[in-house]
Amino acid sequence: MGLILNGILGNVSGKVSGVVGGTWKSKAYLRGYSKPANPNTAGQQAQRGKFSFSVAFAQTILSSVINKFWEQMDAGMSGFNSFQKRNIVVTNATTGITVSNKTMVGSLEPIPFIFSQTYDAVSGDCVIDYSDNILGNGLATDSALIVIYDKANNVSFVSDNGYQRGNPSATVNIGAGRVATNLICFISAYRGIAPNYLMSNSNAVFFTAA
Repeated sequence: MGLILNGILGNVSGKVSGVVGGTWKSKAYLRGYSKPANPNTAGQQAQRGKFSFSVAFAQTILSSVINKFWEQMDAGMSGFNSFQKRNIVVTNATTGITVSNKTMVGSLEPIPFIFSQTYDAVSGDCVIDYSDNILGNGLATDSALIVIYDKANNVSFVSDNGYQRGNPSATVNIGAGRVATNLICFISAYRGIAPNYLMSNSNAVFFTAA
C-alpha cells in the first residue's frame, strides 16, 4: 500500500481502474484492487463465528471501555480493531466469549486473581472479592475497572469509579433474573487522567449463584 503525500490529483476515494484509494487517520493511500474470495470452508465459517461473537461483545463496551481505554494504545489502529485483534483469537466459535478474552491490556501490574464472584438473582447484586497483593508497579489507589458480561443476552455492565485495588471487594447491581453461569466478570486496574491512562491486563472468571 502506498501513501499519497502531495499528489497532483489530490486524495483519491473509491475504485479507479485497478486501484482503490481512501484515507486512514488523515493519511491518503492507494492499494491494488482484488476481488475477495469466499471459499466458505469449515475453517472460514468458524472464523466468521468467532468474529461475530467478538464484534457483538465489543459493541456492548464500545464507548465505556474501548473508546475510553483502547483508543490510545496503537497510533496505527483504531481501538475497536485493536480490541478485535486481541480477542478474536481466544473467542470460541461455538460458545462465544471466554475467560481468556481481554477487556483491557497494558503495562500496569494486573489484579492477580478473583477470590470469589457471586450473583444473586433476586437482588441483582454481583459481589466480587479480588486480591489486593501488590508485587510490582501497582498502587493501592489504582482504580478497578469491572466489566460484567451477560453472554446469553449480549449486554455488559461497567463499573469504573468507586472501587480501588487496595479495597478488594465490589458490588455491582445488574438487575434481577439473570443466570449466574452466563455471566463473566472481567477486572483490571488503571490510573491516570484521560486519555493518558496506565492500564493493566484484565483477569476473568464466570460467576456462581449466591
